[in-house]
Amino acid sequence: MESYYNRSYAYFGKWRKAEKDAILNAEQTIANNLGLTPSEMALTVATNKTQFVAIAKTITQQSELQANVSQFEETAKNNLATATIYSNQIDRNGSPLINSWLQGAGKLAGDPKLQAFDVAIKTFASEYAKVMSGSTGSGGTPISTQAEALDMIKLL
Repeated sequence: MESYYNRSYAYFGKWRKAEKDAILNAEQTIANNLGLTPSEMALTVATNKTQFVAIAKTITQQSELQANVSQFEETAKNNLATATIYSNQIDRNGSPLINSWLQGAGKLAGDPKLQAFDVAIKTFASEYAKVMSGSTGSGGTPISTQAEALDMIKLL
């Protein structure tokens, strides 16, 4: 590794001897205080800069991911609110088995309330799956994750 002076020389041209000696002595003193050689000190600065750039890039990526997930979360909350509105409009009795049969028959008959509720629940499940999978939005969400979310909702 070169010393600071040797690297600076390429940028600033010839230095007077006294200035050169002062820089080299200061560099050596700082290196000694750190328990390093001037070459190790230069390498440490370069390594730290590389690590800093990598950390800054990681922080930027995490910030972008957090923004995406927050957006998906907000969309999921809005879709859940819509599904809840449609859910409250569906007739139910006390038996889940009978409700399931009646709702299945209603979907086949084209009941608009049941169809709207079904679309709202599936949309919510898709957004919920994005939040839970940490999706960035660019690659989509695995079908299995969406199906798991939908199955979980149906159990509620």
